[in-house]
Amino acid sequence: MTFPIRKASAQTTVKPVKSAGSGKSSAIALRERKKPTPNKACEKCQTPFYAAPSHVLKGWGRFCSKTCSSSGEANHRFKKNDAVCKCCGSAFHVKPSRQKRGKARVYCSDECRKKAQVSSKTCPSCQVAFDVPASHAHKRKFCSAECQKKSFRNSTPNRVCVTCCAPFFIKESDLKRVADAGTFCSVECMTRSRGKIRLEDGKYASHLERDLYQMLKEEGLLVGAVREYKFHPNRRWLFDFAWPEMKVAVEIHGGIWSGGRGGHTSGKGRLRDMEKMNEATMLGWLVLEVASNHLRDKSVIDWVRKLIELRVAA
Repeated sequence: MTFPIRKASAQTTVKPVKSAGSGKSSAIALRERKKPTPNKACEKCQTPFYAAPSHVLKGWGRFCSKTCSSSGEANHRFKKNDAVCKCCGSAFHVKPSRQKRGKARVYCSDECRKKAQVSSKTCPSCQVAFDVPASHAHKRKFCSAECQKKSFRNSTPNRVCVTCCAPFFIKESDLKRVADAGTFCSVECMTRSRGKIRLEDGKYASHLERDLYQMLKEEGLLVGAVREYKFHPNRRWLFDFAWPEMKVAVEIHGGIWSGGRGGHTSGKGRLRDMEKMNEATMLGWLVLEVASNHLRDKSVIDWVRKLIELRVAA
């Protein structure tokens, strides 16, 4: 069984399909059509904009945005308060409130601020110009550490080492800051100085022992003192200075600022000193351990005098 095919009539019309963006475009067109015509010009940026007539009657509608209405002289709280730039000398505006709190700017721009905080110098070693912070201008003389070392190596020697008799250079600032500076050219020469200095008793001494010997002699504390005194019956330990009758002794530790390279600052050296001091304490000795700082401020003299007085009073 077959069915007849129905033909479309000529009067049949096809409805147009609405595009996906037609509704959005119509909304934009409606909004643009309703946008009012500008009737004012911004007093700050001269941009045309629309202001309601009721606002204009009240004295409003002078600016196109809050940014224009609150910046500079347009702000109703604006007060003219000019400051002078420390760098270029030009006048610029500063808020009175920030100036009252002590937080006002002293430079008109970042360029002036950076320019004032940087100082230009010339390296005395390589003659190259370099910039440093103004706060460090009095400290920095060289452009790099290499130039600084090169300058020191090429400096004219101003001291002679006591141990090896080699000339070397030392800064004048170090001579003023550190006592006995400029005596030795290196830590190794300082540790080997014992075999170069001989005192009145005929025994060799280090430079620290020499200084303490002179100080004790001036204070009259050398009476009954013995240098290089052997206090232990079985071990060969020696005290640098000892008063055997009162069992008072002084041990001088040198090279404590050598970063662990000295005989008293290394691990083995510290263990040896601990063993020695513990044995001396068990034998009834009162031992003072001093360094170069205690000789410099002469505090060792007060300590020796107090220990002797304690032993005498006992």
